[in-house]
Amino acid sequence: MKTPNLASADWERLRTHALALLFVTGAIAVKFFLGISADAAAFVLLGAAVASSAALGGLSTGVVATLTGVVLARTINHAPAAPSVLFAVEGFVISVVVVRLAATAEDYAHEVVAVEARLRDL
Repeated sequence: MKTPNLASADWERLRTHALALLFVTGAIAVKFFLGISADAAAFVLLGAAVASSAALGGLSTGVVATLTGVVLARTINHAPAAPSVLFAVEGFVISVVVVRLAATAEDYAHEVVAVEARLRDL
């Protein structure tokens, strides 16, 4: 089988999206192993999967995890439409917050490196 000729950025995007799918699937598997099967708990642990996906791959990866979580909760747990929509909004907000926090932390890290360089020059 011949590998497709994709740029490294495309491979990275595919890798992070595949990991998002893995995180969501893992969260649902853990939920079943713990015996959490109530209708009210359809989205338990999916917030953590969305947050870790967004931290790993950014906003698009968080959205992939959110939508995957909604689809799986609706098919496996027969989650109603209203909680599904609410979780979709919550997952998007989680993704945005995680991405913003990561960007802010990166900015602060750059500032610390710049301050350390100035202190060495003194």
